[in-house]
Amino acid sequence: MSNFIPPNIIQTPDFAGLAKERIDRKRQEETNKNAFLDQFSEAQGLYLDGDRPAVQDAWNKVQSTIDMVAENDTPESRRQLKQVYADYAKVAGTAQVLADQHRTQVASYKADPTKYAMSGSDFFSWDEQFRTKTRSFDDMQSALDNPNVLPSSASYALLNPFEQAQTLMGETARVASTFYDSSGSLDTLGLRNRVRDIAIKKIMANPEAMERAIIWGATTNNNTKSGFAGDGDGKINSLEELNMIKELPQEQREEYMEVYLDALVDDYMELTPGNVNKQSDKKSLPTTPLSIQAAGGQEVGFITLPGYINTSFNYEKTDEISGETTQVQGEGRITQIGSAPDGSLYVTIESVESTGELNADGESIKKTVIRHQPATQYQVDKILGKYSNGYDLSGLTPPPPVEQAATETEATPAEAPAETTTTGTADTKTTDTPAVVIDPKDDALNIFTDEASKESKEGEKSLA
Repeated sequence: MSNFIPPNIIQTPDFAGLAKERIDRKRQEETNKNAFLDQFSEAQGLYLDGDRPAVQDAWNKVQSTIDMVAENDTPESRRQLKQVYADYAKVAGTAQVLADQHRTQVASYKADPTKYAMSGSDFFSWDEQFRTKTRSFDDMQSALDNPNVLPSSASYALLNPFEQAQTLMGETARVASTFYDSSGSLDTLGLRNRVRDIAIKKIMANPEAMERAIIWGATTNNNTKSGFAGDGDGKINSLEELNMIKELPQEQREEYMEVYLDALVDDYMELTPGNVNKQSDKKSLPTTPLSIQAAGGQEVGFITLPGYINTSFNYEKTDEISGETTQVQGEGRITQIGSAPDGSLYVTIESVESTGELNADGESIKKTVIRHQPATQYQVDKILGKYSNGYDLSGLTPPPPVEQAATETEATPAEAPAETTTTGTADTKTTDTPAVVIDPKDDALNIFTDEASKESKEGEKSLA
């Protein structure tokens, strides 16, 4: 009997299942690839015209790499895409920051042009030049590190050597005390050289202060001998002038720095107790005595300044219809400063104001109003800082008070403030506020002399 041989069973592959599995895998890979590529989208930024080409070029590189990954998705191609996209993000981000900064400055200028030391035509040129200049990424980074900032009228107000001298005095009190001998005599030349050395080191250590000092020395208002910039208001009002000073040869810049240093040291020495001022070297100014209501009818010796100081001031204004009186602020210029017998300082302020009437052409008729008001410390500092170097202001010194007045002052340390009195004329109404008597301790220029200040100075010399 023959053996039974079972038939051979052949299993055929599941071609349909394999095909489906392959298709699913390809779909999953495609989905993963698309999800990966979707991460790299173009940023929608509002860039400046000059920065758009650099941003677009960086995006074109990203787009080319995306196409490469779509055709051949490998770990290397993905790494390359991440790199070019990171480069694009840097370029686009930097461009957006520059655009935001520039638009902020443009909006600020348009809101109040008076805050900036730039005319309207200069501003439009500044705006167009920065907005349309084509920049590479390196240029954009440089612009970010060195912002194209509008010159503020405040930031280019000239550095006042008198104010710097006051600051320096506070910092060098111990140094100055070493230049007095046992009898209280001051080594003027020795102190002058020492202060100059300190001032040079302090200013040179601060690039901004050094630039401001050079600008001060380059203005005609402060340097009549060789200055050329400015229009007498203590500011550089055009970008062209500012750049002109910055681009001067180093020799000329050093010359203007020396002018500033001379003024600073001169002010320092004048503020120093025991120093004898050489008033004979200074120009004299005319003095006019005038009795004013603001000083309670006292006669004030007004010194007419060789120029003027722009200032703001408050005064009362009465509405002609309602009769209501309100406190308003005006703009004018100081033309005189004077002192009353009691040591109070007053200023003469001229302002141009409307009469409330119109001429035949429908234009407002203007009038010049002159007011005498108590001087603020800020106004005094401005006047002394501008004119005390070249002009004799010793006429501000009042006669020494009698002993009885000094005793009364000492006996009444806290007097009630004087009442505000209002005086009117046919043209205007002004408010006379009580003057502030300068304390001898605050008498930086040694203008006032009384018994208290003499005792204070003698005490300082004995301490030295």
